[in-house]
Amino acid sequence: MSISPKSRLRLTTSANALVMLLISFYWLGLPYTFGDEAFLIKWTALTKKSLFGIDPKPSPESVLFVDLSESKTTESIPNEFGEINDYHRIITTDRQQLASFLEMIVPYRDDVRLVVLDVLLDKPSPGDSILQRTVEKLGDKILGINQLNNEGGIDSTAIHFPNQALANYRSAQGLFLKYPLLLKGHFPTVPLAMYQ
Repeated sequence: MSISPKSRLRLTTSANALVMLLISFYWLGLPYTFGDEAFLIKWTALTKKSLFGIDPKPSPESVLFVDLSESKTTESIPNEFGEINDYHRIITTDRQQLASFLEMIVPYRDDVRLVVLDVLLDKPSPGDSILQRTVEKLGDKILGINQLNNEGGIDSTAIHFPNQALANYRSAQGLFLKYPLLLKGHFPTVPLAMYQ
């Protein structure tokens, strides 16, 4: 039984389309963004939003963004001889101001779905105990941020959060268009933890 040229063309075209689709899924699944891929992602998103009107966003009444970048303090740290003086200081997030802000949320704990604390608290501070008590009051309503260290593990943070997620992302040429849901196969990133 011979295959007609028309059937052969259809079969070849279908096989090619399937292979291209599988390659595209693999390509999009890689943790970094290529230049050509950025073009594809941007125009796909633009088409989805402008032509089809698909642009799911949370209600503005359900989300509150608070910029804590200016809430800093300086703290003395020991020098190489273990002495603390005013010449060895670090700039760090003010734990007492952060605790005061979170204390305002505690009475509304049942109405809050999630507080994402997008601040890396990796260095100890005198205000850690105050902040830790506030974090414990919020319980599983608060999500702490961590990052992978050079060995591929997670460093301990000064504050213990019931829920933690990683904020490590890769970008190429300053583009941040996609992110992995799990790093190293089992560490959840912030988007996955927020979804869960």
